[in-house]
Amino acid sequence: MLKNLASLLVDGGRFCIEVGGSGRNLPLSWIWQDASYNNGLGLFSEIVIPHRKTNPTAWGSWLKADNVYTIPNFHMLYVFYKESATKKNGDTEIAKKDFVEWTRGHWNINYTIGKVKGHPASFPVEIPFRCMGLFGHKDDIILDIFLGSGTTGLTCERLNRRWIGIEIEEKYCEISAKRIEKERSQLKLF
Repeated sequence: MLKNLASLLVDGGRFCIEVGGSGRNLPLSWIWQDASYNNGLGLFSEIVIPHRKTNPTAWGSWLKADNVYTIPNFHMLYVFYKESATKKNGDTEIAKKDFVEWTRGHWNINYTIGKVKGHPASFPVEIPFRCMGLFGHKDDIILDIFLGSGTTGLTCERLNRRWIGIEIEEKYCEISAKRIEKERSQLKLF
């Protein structure tokens, strides 16, 4: 899959992926990083996003180092690039205050705003909004290979960006289509 994705990116093109906390024997961050490196992509940026309040009680051994479990209450956003870390020849739309805040590598985003009924892994519009603002140009074509509930497409519609979404689960395609159609029917003031 990443081989195909990498072939679609232009020189300097970016690939953003949000990865949730891992279990001890399933290092999701490493899996995505390794697959990206093996397909010619370089790591451009890592951003920590606090995710939710978790169970306040850790599992495993109690007050002993024998078998302690930690509770990951954050997600990581990884940004990879193809060939060149420099993205050239495009117009950027980002305010100075946003640039300063978003380049700090720690994004405080309220996940409860992004909940979409019927999808287990929805996320807030703020994530693709920041990715497009910080790492993209106005004329980019956005590709979401895991469209899910359509949050990236919805964000593209709001920002007047061209986009393509791919989703294999029919029920999520329906959720996505309804959300995007509703967004398209809104009166655009600007």
